[in-house]
Amino acid sequence: MNRIIVRVTVLEGGLEAIKRGPEVYSFVRQHTDNAAEALRRAAPARTGAGRGSIDTNVVMGPDGWVGYASWDERHYYLGILNARENQSREGWADRAAATARYV
Repeated sequence: MNRIIVRVTVLEGGLEAIKRGPEVYSFVRQHTDNAAEALRRAAPARTGAGRGSIDTNVVMGPDGWVGYASWDERHYYLGILNARENQSREGWADRAAATARYV
């Protein structure tokens, strides 16, 4: 009978380097951009200014790269529209973010 023994050693410094590395940044940036594009397509629009204000930001957080997709301060009312669209279900932003397959 043959046996294989596998031993995994986790090097904490290695995990830190990976989660703060450029590859993870690129992954987060791509998915954040995808989420913003989905938000723009799904956002209600009268003039298009709210849609146009949706932007992204990727920053280093305490646990690694974090991506944000949102509208600017002048267009925070979009959050209210999202909450009011249908009280019994998710709003348009929730559906848009879900379609972006954000991980």
